[in-house]
Amino acid sequence: MKKLLFVSLLGLALAGCGDKSSSDTEGKKDGGESKSDDKKSSHSSAGLDGLREGNGNVSLGGTFHLAEEEPYTTLFPQAIEDLNSSKMANQIYEGLVKYNPSTLELEPAVAESYELSADGTEFTFKIRKGVKFHDNDCFEGGKGRELTANDVKYSIELMCSGDNTMAKSNFENTYLSTLEGAAAYNSGQADNISGVEVIDDYTLKLKLNAAHTSFIYKLALTPTAVIAKEAYEKYGSEIKVGSGPFKYVSETADGVVMARNENYYGKDADGNQLPYMDTVVFHFIDNKSEQVEMFENGQLHVLNGLPAESAAEIIQEKIDEYEGAPPVKISQFEPELACQYYEFNMTRKHFKDARVRKAFNYAVDRNKIIENVLYNQAHMSGNYGITPPVKILKDYPFDSIANYGYEYNPELAKELMAEAGYPNGEGFPTLELVINSGGNMHNKVAKEVTKQLRSVLGVEVNLAVVPFKQKLEDAKYGKADMFRGAWVADYPDPETFLTNFYGKNVPASLDEPSHPNTTRYKNATFDKYFEAALKSTDKESRYDNFFNAEKTMLMDPPIMVLWYAEDYKLYYSYVRNYAPNALQYLDLSRVYLKVWEKNEWVDAH
Repeated sequence: MKKLLFVSLLGLALAGCGDKSSSDTEGKKDGGESKSDDKKSSHSSAGLDGLREGNGNVSLGGTFHLAEEEPYTTLFPQAIEDLNSSKMANQIYEGLVKYNPSTLELEPAVAESYELSADGTEFTFKIRKGVKFHDNDCFEGGKGRELTANDVKYSIELMCSGDNTMAKSNFENTYLSTLEGAAAYNSGQADNISGVEVIDDYTLKLKLNAAHTSFIYKLALTPTAVIAKEAYEKYGSEIKVGSGPFKYVSETADGVVMARNENYYGKDADGNQLPYMDTVVFHFIDNKSEQVEMFENGQLHVLNGLPAESAAEIIQEKIDEYEGAPPVKISQFEPELACQYYEFNMTRKHFKDARVRKAFNYAVDRNKIIENVLYNQAHMSGNYGITPPVKILKDYPFDSIANYGYEYNPELAKELMAEAGYPNGEGFPTLELVINSGGNMHNKVAKEVTKQLRSVLGVEVNLAVVPFKQKLEDAKYGKADMFRGAWVADYPDPETFLTNFYGKNVPASLDEPSHPNTTRYKNATFDKYFEAALKSTDKESRYDNFFNAEKTMLMDPPIMVLWYAEDYKLYYSYVRNYAPNALQYLDLSRVYLKVWEKNEWVDAH
């Protein structure tokens, strides 16, 4: 019933918009059409009725439906630390630059262009004229005003202010040691950030302490989005007002509705104003079987992270829908720049000894987990480091890293535990492993890991399943022995993974949160190489230093790398410009719905 309540809410939100999908999907969800009507019902229930023709070959209007297993934790960009929140917030806000979802190359956003000084330390951004914040009561007359360079300055200062509504880690990983004057401003030693200079309404300069190769990529991340002072002063951390392609409309416990920003600056080559879609709906559905059912009934346009145990069955049952020219549905299966692992709480006495942590790594049969639990839904087992071996990082020395990774070796695991003083687990405490709810896969993997640790090492592990938001908080404050961890790259560079182990940002007290280094790992050698990589201006030197940092971490492991992600993604063929990518970066501004003509499909493919 939760789903039907939400569809009713969506109908209210779209009243007068000419969209028929909400009433259609509610009826067809429970209608039980015959198999012969599958194709027709999928098309009509997915909102293809009532679309408008745009210039060129696009259609306008309609509602795009997709699902996430977990609700967002916040839509306040400066405080976002998780992927689900980022996906939703990226539709509402924009920063100076953003990613092209198809190529993962940077492209202009709020800034129409930028220049970098010869020494790599000074960026000059030209702010796009005519960018407006969403209409909202926080602005005079309820009309969104124009965004200027002063808003960019305000947003940077807000993140650097030390306000407790911010995520401290976002400041530390983006500006603290990189942007000139950020540290002094944060500590209260300066009234402004010397490295931020507003030249005029449309020109902004950012001065760095030293050249930093990945800094420009960080300006494409959600926490560096531009917000308005009026919006933050009115709503605080509950802010949901930006300048992005979609506006926040409403929500229930079942999902969020966003509507087209009619004042968005973007236009396509044919003069159509972006975004093409009228509405976007993020459904919150933690049951994958329910997601599958909704997708098959045309109530979701996209199905991400298809359950491995049913992937082949789902496709094979309706194989004709995935063949043909054009097909009804498209399946995509490719490696992601993502890693799944378990974290050790390095503040716990029993994990101080590296031999124990190595023993845990050797005691886990990753291939068995992939074959028997994940049903081969993984790119490969975690025998390398935390940086996934994918082609987008083809120049990184993965073959060398593999020499320091961990494969199943139960005899060596037992030997190491005995050397550490815990033969057959004798005297070792019962551990608590915290995982997040949302999808049964996490639970199945955890049960298999704990079973293997008991069998090989004689170690008992109790499992605690909590909501995702609580898992994040528990990990940041080190409230258990072990935590399920996962990291999806923010940008295509090893830095985004290895920053999880940089020790100099770890607070001295457990009363203070530690993120993203939730293991509270401290290793001076790792930090030395990591810092050297950040200062490297050529790729070869940068990768060499990152390799040495990762090697150091693997020889003193604060984590157990389990596998590298590779998921099925299913979507209807008429969903145009939808671009799954290795970063799971989502930009729906150019997505539109239009059924392919056969000749058109053949010519395009």
